[in-house]
Amino acid sequence: MALRRSGLLALLLAIAALHAPDARAGIRPYIWTWDTQTVPQGDVELEQWLWVRGRMPAYPGATAAYWIWWGPVLGVTDHLEVATPFQTVATTSAFFLESFELDARYRIFSRNDDGKLQPLIRAAFHQAIHTASLSSRLDVNAVLSYGSLSELHATVDLGAKFFLPFLNPNLNPPPPHVELTYAAGISYPFTPELHAGLEVFGELDPWTDPDSTQLPHHFVGFNAGYQKGRIWVTAGMLVGLTRRTPQFMPRLIWAVAL
Repeated sequence: MALRRSGLLALLLAIAALHAPDARAGIRPYIWTWDTQTVPQGDVELEQWLWVRGRMPAYPGATAAYWIWWGPVLGVTDHLEVATPFQTVATTSAFFLESFELDARYRIFSRNDDGKLQPLIRAAFHQAIHTASLSSRLDVNAVLSYGSLSELHATVDLGAKFFLPFLNPNLNPPPPHVELTYAAGISYPFTPELHAGLEVFGELDPWTDPDSTQLPHHFVGFNAGYQKGRIWVTAGMLVGLTRRTPQFMPRLIWAVAL
């Protein structure tokens, strides 16, 4: 009898495992704000971003640019995930390979930690191939989130981009410089699969010419996401707040867990 009961229990556990819903893996609740969600240890996701940097009303001659970011994202440990993407960019007259990247995101507490306050550090090396800045760079971000994805979720993301022109000696790049970024977002789950929210994003260069056509840029916008099984999708739109800022920056991010 005991053997029969243990066999029945094992069968029930196997059926439950087969029909258990997939966990939210590395789903990103925002389109521009880095978050503290990471891929589980040993898992791999194929992730792609499609986005547009629109025209700036103050500069009619500046054209829109269209970007594709694609690459695998690996959960190395329950603290660390690593991505190795490439990016392409296109305008109305050209299409080219923009860069390769090595992107590491380290969550201070394990992804299995249930604490509401979660910090994460991101560091990414961006090897330029053909880009408007003509410079490779190192990105760093300090990210802090509050709340899980099953409740109101809020995140703050402060970053810096260190441009390293000496890594592209044949491109006659500009001098080394640093740009700062800020972002923040909130996301709310309306159902277990569907979430939506708001976010802000900005790019600053305190050391540049104040009349530069590049910075500062300030945006505000919305995001919405859906997760089902091993696939998740997040999309949204940022709107520029000044005439010197791109009018629109929509982005679609999707991934499938292998």
